[in-house]
Amino acid sequence: VSSPAASRPLGTRRRCFRVALISRTLAALFAAAPAFAQTQQYVYFNGVYSISGFAKNGKTAALTPTPGSPYAVRFNPAKLILDATGKFLIALNADAGAGTISMYQIDGNTGAISEVPNSPFAAPGQNMPQAFAVSREGNYLFVGNTVVSGFNATGLINTYSVDGPSQSLIPSPNPPTSSFPGPIAFVTDPKGRNLYTLGYNNLALDVTEHLRQFRIDPATGSLFFLGDGGQGEVARSLAMDPKGRFLYAGHGHLSGFIDAYLISPADGSLMLGSQPGVQLGQGIMPDGLFVESSGNYLYASLPGNVARIFAIDQNSGALTDVTGPNAPTLAFDATAADPMGPYLYTIGGGIHVYQVDPATGALTDVPGSPFPLPQGGGSSMVITTTAVQPVVGPVAVLTPPTLEFGDVVLPQPGPTPVVHLTNTGDQSLTINGIAISGPNSGDFSQTNNCGPVLPPNAFCSISVTLIPVVAGDRKATLAVTDNAPGSPHPVALHGTGVTPNPAASLSFGKLDFGNAPVSMTAGPNTTTLTNTGQTPLHISSITLGGANPGDYSLTNTCPATLLTTLSCTINATFLPKALGDRPASVVITDDAADSPQTIALRGVGTAPFTVGASGSGATSATVTQGQTAQYSLQISPVAQFQGTVALACTGAPLLASCRVSPATLQINASGNTSAIPVGVTVTTMAPSGGLALRMEPRGSSPRGIGLALPIAVLFFVLFTLRRPAQRMAWCRVVAGFALFVVLGAAGCGGGSNSPAPAAFPGTPAGTSTLTVTAADGNVTQQIQLTLIVK
Repeated sequence: VSSPAASRPLGTRRRCFRVALISRTLAALFAAAPAFAQTQQYVYFNGVYSISGFAKNGKTAALTPTPGSPYAVRFNPAKLILDATGKFLIALNADAGAGTISMYQIDGNTGAISEVPNSPFAAPGQNMPQAFAVSREGNYLFVGNTVVSGFNATGLINTYSVDGPSQSLIPSPNPPTSSFPGPIAFVTDPKGRNLYTLGYNNLALDVTEHLRQFRIDPATGSLFFLGDGGQGEVARSLAMDPKGRFLYAGHGHLSGFIDAYLISPADGSLMLGSQPGVQLGQGIMPDGLFVESSGNYLYASLPGNVARIFAIDQNSGALTDVTGPNAPTLAFDATAADPMGPYLYTIGGGIHVYQVDPATGALTDVPGSPFPLPQGGGSSMVITTTAVQPVVGPVAVLTPPTLEFGDVVLPQPGPTPVVHLTNTGDQSLTINGIAISGPNSGDFSQTNNCGPVLPPNAFCSISVTLIPVVAGDRKATLAVTDNAPGSPHPVALHGTGVTPNPAASLSFGKLDFGNAPVSMTAGPNTTTLTNTGQTPLHISSITLGGANPGDYSLTNTCPATLLTTLSCTINATFLPKALGDRPASVVITDDAADSPQTIALRGVGTAPFTVGASGSGATSATVTQGQTAQYSLQISPVAQFQGTVALACTGAPLLASCRVSPATLQINASGNTSAIPVGVTVTTMAPSGGLALRMEPRGSSPRGIGLALPIAVLFFVLFTLRRPAQRMAWCRVVAGFALFVVLGAAGCGGGSNSPAPAAFPGTPAGTSTLTVTAADGNVTQQIQLTLIVK
């Protein structure tokens, strides 16, 4: 739908724009009465092809439907806004492809609304209008439209003049402001000097947030781009305190953030980082931001419409979370602050009217809240304001109201912060004097570029310097004497004089070497020691301490005396002596106030080799008695390892032996990490069918020889073996054989000459666990093998 105004030739639209400016000026000069001196406040909500109106009770804040509410409208209103005079209600229409703006006149006596004759007006753009704001100066309407190209979203800002006499929105003859990210939210400062816009530039990812500032030409409404205020992830919400001192931008992708900006009273520029913002946490996004009328509290609507309350520092704008246990819900798309009282309005099961506790910011329902809302919902609301007496005369504003210099070393000058003196009144400010007084006024000095007269909306700068005479707190007051109410206007000054001392600063307070093989060197890792003080730093020692100092070594370039601003390096090397975590520390002793300084050292000792089954080998074998089991293992060294690895096998069953071949490995630091094969052999003993021993009569010589000879032979074999594992295995054989001989002898009777056969059992059947150990110094690696004897 196109409007008659939009279809006119460009020259005609420019003449209409100029005529509107002239008619508005003449009306202001010659009208017998104010154009709109409303004393009753009204609240309006959008609905589905309807707008609901309510009158606010000035004493109780209760809401009563206005006559005829809800009002049926021709187009579906998505967003509502009031013009600067509060005489017109303006709606961005959400109808598909409409791209229009409807305008309704408000009856100041009843609150009823009626569409003006020329409504709707065109709002060019490829998509539905997304955001808009009204300038108090000149009554200009700014509408943000999204222009989509692929996945990228840019924006167009269309400017209109709200003309009361003709009841029209007159498009600016200038082209729309372009090259702007897709709009999310607009706000203007209370004086209408600047427009602040929040937007995004990628529809697919929605991961770039842009906050930008535009200067508003008071004569034409034209916008002039001044710069970016900041960028982040996913633009979400924007709010300004009612006095125009602070701006808050909500954004976030994985975690939510609220950035806080101090607004310069001189030119409206944004100063990010002059006060801390807040990080809300993972998944907690600031979908809506609202500041109540006093400017003391910011309310954030989080996912699920959960509210969080922040106190606003009145000097810096910094936020402090003061959310109580019973914080109410706030609809992120349908909440508004009452511009004339301590109330917040929101939709949720009706219209909640919350009263703001001035001491805590807590919200409580007023009597009768929630009030019924036709159709049960809405996504946008506005609240009118009553007539306000304009400011007359000069007004002096000093920003910031306090100057904090921090620690300043004697006798050097500290930082030189600037105070801005701004005349926010409508008459010239006469400056009679700028002086510093107070208990330590001699420590402070000031220079300024302020002339004798400061015109309306102009500013000048005052630079203040602190040179402390003695150590300790230094306080004074900067005062501007002028012809504005409240003169003289003070700025509190504070700093701390500090005696010069050396100071030790470390570039890294922790050196982490990660994992390192035992007996192999890791590093060096380096940290830098700098004298950030004002006098030479005298270093007494740099030593190792902590739990495992022997695992580390140090070198450094530090002299005994380190002059101011100079640096030296400390290098640490890690040589683990055992497995596991090996913490230690570097201890620096000097004459700095925080001596000794400590550097945490951390490294983990790991094995320089591993033992395991070869690629085709198994760790389990099954044999019958008398057979030999074979296992194929391998030793895998790390690069540059050098050492002697001894291998042994334990756990063989009775009458069996376990042997590792080779028993010793000599590994050289060749850089080769190829696996070295190792074989394990387990020999078992088969049982015999019987052993005949001829038993001689008692006392006869042949029987003694028959018993002693085989035992002697077995002991001879036993003591000729060198390896402990072999001796242990044969000990079992000797013990078994001796038992067999004794039992055989016992069964011979008292000197009978008849033979006594006895069975030899061999290696017992069953499952055994063998342990193969590979050891080098403090490093031991093991693997377990399974032997099944049948």
